[in-house]
Amino acid sequence: MLAGARDLIVEGRAAAGRTDDHLLVVYLETEGRDAAAAASRVRALAAAGAGTVVLYPSRDSAAAADPVGFVRFTASEVRPLV
Repeated sequence: MLAGARDLIVEGRAAAGRTDDHLLVVYLETEGRDAAAAASRVRALAAAGAGTVVLYPSRDSAAAADPVGFVRFTASEVRPLV
């Protein structure tokens, strides 16, 4: 799905004569504390053309109540696996 969207963006930009870089940003809702699963999803999105993947906790997760802990988890456990 993301690769298809990326292709449409490239096509539209070419039709408009745009040659500058375009950064595709994807927001990824994560659940739980499975660093390997989150990193796998980030890698898949990057391979499909995402230039930036922003992780955020699901609303009902414990991580949503502890944003500092979620940032620490993402930085120390997910990022090294990406």
